Amino acid sequence: VSSKSELGVDEHDNLREEALTTGTAHDLHRYGVFLWDKMRNSTGAEHFHKASLKADPDYHPAIADLACLRHRVSCEYDEAETLYEDVLSRVPGHVQTLCNCAWLNYHRH
Repeated sequence: VSSKSELGVDEHDNLREEALTTGTAHDLHRYGVFLWDKMRNSTGAEHFHKASLKADPDYHPAIADLACLRHRVSCEYDEAETLYEDVLSRVPGHVQTLCNCAWLNYHRH
């Protein structure tokens, strides 16, 4: 990375501030996504996805992304599968979750 702007330092600071100020499931989740997508910080991302679910236990984007982290980073396949099933019970046919389930089953077997 050649500059702070490429890393997204300003974006990081803005998302972090929103998440910590508002505490809404959406903002907490959005910051968790940034931590994983831009910084590959799985521990921080998982923390903010869980905080998002504490703010709103029914917020399915956070459930789906937490499942993805549990599956891809921690190799916690059973826990991930349970979380994926939860998302699909809330949003049948959720395309990204179906793809992640297929990938999980591929890696599991």
